Amino acid sequence: MKTRFILIILSVVTVFYSCKKSDSSKPTPVITGEKVKLSIRLGGDITTSQTPFPGTRLSNKNSASAKDLYDSTIYAIDVRGAYDGSLYAQGLFNTTNNIMLEIPKGINYRIKVAAFKKGTSIGLWWGIMSPGYQYFERPLYRMLKNEMVYNSNVPGSPEALDYRFLDTLSYMTVRGDIIYDIRDEFFYSELDSYYGTKDYIATDSSASINIALKRISFGIKYNLINFTDGILVADYDGLMKTRYIFSSTDNLGIYTADTYRWSDTFYSGQQIHLTLRWQKNDGTEVTLGDKYLSPSRNSLTTVNVTMPQPNAVNAVIQLTDTAWIGNNNVDF
Repeated sequence: MKTRFILIILSVVTVFYSCKKSDSSKPTPVITGEKVKLSIRLGGDITTSQTPFPGTRLSNKNSASAKDLYDSTIYAIDVRGAYDGSLYAQGLFNTTNNIMLEIPKGINYRIKVAAFKKGTSIGLWWGIMSPGYQYFERPLYRMLKNEMVYNSNVPGSPEALDYRFLDTLSYMTVRGDIIYDIRDEFFYSELDSYYGTKDYIATDSSASINIALKRISFGIKYNLINFTDGILVADYDGLMKTRYIFSSTDNLGIYTADTYRWSDTFYSGQQIHLTLRWQKNDGTEVTLGDKYLSPSRNSLTTVNVTMPQPNAVNAVIQLTDTAWIGNNNVDF
């Protein structure tokens, strides 16, 4: 009996030791304060290329330089603590050739990346901030400097990190006119946007990190049938900018949905109320009808509008959906 009791104790001790040994064998990140430099490489749905814009400053607001910036893709990098959301680094780039991030080893960071193409709009609104850098408003609140800015900067300065940076991709500040200083802010912004995120812990062997971006946009295209005069007006109940369509060649709009960062479809009950009106050449306006849209991520909805015949009461409005292939380089 005594021998059996001793064997039981030895068994318990052995199991306890084995568990402790198993736990201690798990790799634990070592936090030393030492930093490593990482090259951030972007892939996925987006096709990256060298921007035609030669630098990050404008010596003067001539039309050629302005056109280059509006045609550029803007890349936003946001780095925060993966567990507490503390700000670590933020940066804006218009080239992917040299996106470098310096982070301490052994700490888990969440790296969020967004890319903005102008799509069918003029592009993100920007102004000039001394000493000549472009400053972007919502959702960036930063200057374009093609470098990362870290949390050691003075709070309250233009360089200070901002919790609003990429907090939402709704109501982004888009330039409404190329000549006049008009800023458009709608729930679904008229931009072609991409987004990706990754948690990362740097080690001794870290040299680069690949982040896949998914397209978080949808398109609406209009096909006009029997349209002989006037303007077709597409009204979205304030969710998007009202669109005025003159012909079947000026008929496409591309929009960003913040929902697509987490879902490939709209949430339950999330819809776009589309009302179509016909502005005739004589100045009168006729409501043609309305539809509710729930486009999927990376999809193109074609709205076929058959104008009413003389004896008809309403126009015929039909919808068709087409999926854009994610890796297609679609230029608008």
